[in-house]
Amino acid sequence: MYNKSGSRFIMPILSGILLGIPFQFPELYFVNWIGLIPLLLVIKNQSVKGVFKSGVISGGVFFGFILYWLAYPQMIFDLPIILAIGTVVLLCSLLAFFIGIFSVAANYILTNHRIWSFLLIPTAWTTLEYLRVLVTFKNLPFGIIGYSQAYLPLLIQIADLVGVYGVTFLVILLNILIYKVILYLALENILTKKEVIISCLILIITVGYGIVKLDINSPLNQKEKTLRLGMMQPNIRQKIKWNRNHQSKIIDKYIDLTEELLTNKEIDLIIWPETAVPFILNDGRLQQKKLFQKIDSWNLPLLTGALNQTNGIIYNQALLINYNLDIIDKYSKVKLVPFGEYLPYKDYFPKFIRGMINDKTPGTKLNNFNYQGINWSNPICSEILNPDLVSKLAVNNHFLINISNEAWFKKSSGPIQTWQSTIFRAVENRKPVIKVSNTGISGVINAQGRVVKQITPFQAKTFTYNLRIKEPEKTVYSRFGNYFIYLITLISTGLLLMRYY
Repeated sequence: MYNKSGSRFIMPILSGILLGIPFQFPELYFVNWIGLIPLLLVIKNQSVKGVFKSGVISGGVFFGFILYWLAYPQMIFDLPIILAIGTVVLLCSLLAFFIGIFSVAANYILTNHRIWSFLLIPTAWTTLEYLRVLVTFKNLPFGIIGYSQAYLPLLIQIADLVGVYGVTFLVILLNILIYKVILYLALENILTKKEVIISCLILIITVGYGIVKLDINSPLNQKEKTLRLGMMQPNIRQKIKWNRNHQSKIIDKYIDLTEELLTNKEIDLIIWPETAVPFILNDGRLQQKKLFQKIDSWNLPLLTGALNQTNGIIYNQALLINYNLDIIDKYSKVKLVPFGEYLPYKDYFPKFIRGMINDKTPGTKLNNFNYQGINWSNPICSEILNPDLVSKLAVNNHFLINISNEAWFKKSSGPIQTWQSTIFRAVENRKPVIKVSNTGISGVINAQGRVVKQITPFQAKTFTYNLRIKEPEKTVYSRFGNYFIYLITLISTGLLLMRYY
């Protein structure tokens, strides 16, 4: 019934929608446990061409469903809407080829390696997912299936061992197990005791590890420090953020929110979001003087995002400014967003496009911050999406701060997907993450990936948090990175070769 022409079109679309739902509605994480099943059912007994086509359709729907919002930043740059949408359609079509390749691989495995398919198919998906991110130079780490489980703390605790790709492997394993149970109930002898036992063992170990990690609640150590953080989400529209006519109002808004924050509250550190300062620093504008006078009057250190200029070169930076107006520490964003913060291969683009983007220069050092013996790192905006970079930044630090600006993405699922990724960075490195955004989702995530505080998008709001400073912990993932990908690929290669020897 699944090989009729209508089903060959509808079932892949259904898979694409199901896989995409948790990236729009993260509380529906369980939908991804069955998201792949319609695609697996429809590729059964199809030709290689038909299998690939079904995969591409499913991938196109999936990526279109979760990446449509990439058109919004382009339209803010006044790119014609047709071009903006066309760019996203082209991108989603290219990414869909990876799902097409997976479908061919899955069909081959189900036909020729049925006994070990419950391990080989999750490996195929996970490896292709990793390769997809590498091919885009780690600039499009969206649609990673593991992230869909961010709101299920019990399952994601293993991320400190195997990262987000290990969680992806588990979710696809669940899909394969349920798929085989469906076929078994349909009287197709496709399920073996070995598959059930090994799959259940993997899931039991995962859940057991999650229970242990979530139950760890160390008693308060009298020697532990507490850092009292004061943060804000100002909710400034992207259209006016860099408009000179609005600079004074924007600064006034930050000042007003900060003074609201300091009213009857004891704060050790004030945190503003990415590029909070609405002009390039050290260019001598009067607004800079006005701002610094206020910082001086607060008598507190301020961590803020700003564009800073050195010898004519512009950096996107996080700056720690003390009450004497000295810059104590700074970090320059090292992983810039192509077409947003710089234009790659700019000589090949028309002049009107080159004029839309004011190129920034990437930083070269993974600088950390220190205040009163407390260390933290500060990945800026999209850098939080890069697990490798964040793990390097997190080494020997007590916690992470992510300042960002997600006003680009309007009312879309973009900020939700970034928030899901941020939860994983906390678990992978076993460090709390403080996320402070202009607008988007701001909040606090503890080292177990539980959301402690959350401010929803498009609210101008202040919030505080008393952060317990614990000794830095090194996890398996922070030490060895994405070793899990190479391990499962090696094991799967061995299983494939067993057929011939």
